[in-house]
Amino acid sequence: MAKRQTDPDPALHYHYDRGERLSRADAPDPSRRDTRGVFRGNRSLMILLVDILLISLLFLTYRYLLYSPPNQARLGGYDLVLDGLSVGDRVFAGLSVEKVRDDAPEGRIFARFFVESAEVRESGTLPTRGDETVYVAGTLYVGDAGGELVAEVEIAGKIKTLVKRLRQGDD
Repeated sequence: MAKRQTDPDPALHYHYDRGERLSRADAPDPSRRDTRGVFRGNRSLMILLVDILLISLLFLTYRYLLYSPPNQARLGGYDLVLDGLSVGDRVFAGLSVEKVRDDAPEGRIFARFFVESAEVRESGTLPTRGDETVYVAGTLYVGDAGGELVAEVEIAGKIKTLVKRLRQGDD
């Protein structure tokens, strides 16, 4: 059995003197703070922050420059926005047309709205000024309205298809 030492060696003595420690040359100077900044001491934090910024920039570029909702389009110098509302057995379809280019063609707009088997054709005159908006609207009678409203729009011989998920209105 090993003999336990109960008395520490009298030659060993623990001594702590704060003044002596601070008087050394390598001691930290309390009047001089570390001014390198938050990221210089932590490189992985800097890399993580740069990654987050790059991903956010890519997302915002996609969202605002590249992505176009299926119910919005630009055709022949006009902005088109499709909207629809289902109330009971009727579907109210609306298409707003706004001129965005001065060299946009003049004339008429033709729209064909359809939901499932119901279809309606409407036409209107294209806006002539940039601050003018023209609405082309139609009402479709269907048994149980649901799903998606589709519009085929024709301006100056060019055709664009827009799709809008129907909202349910109050009966």
